Amino acid sequence: MLLVALNLADTAAVVPASGEVLAGQATRRGRDIELSAHGWAVVAP
Repeated sequence: MLLVALNLADTAAVVPASGEVLAGQATRRGRDIELSAHGWAVVAP
């Protein structure tokens, strides 16, 4: 199973996701990931 996170906002967003970022523009922030404005990420649980 994979998690796809998409940020449609004009500002950065923090998403609770503790898995490994496999693709996209995301930065690990402890147990969360931060998506840039209009960013996306694919995360393995």
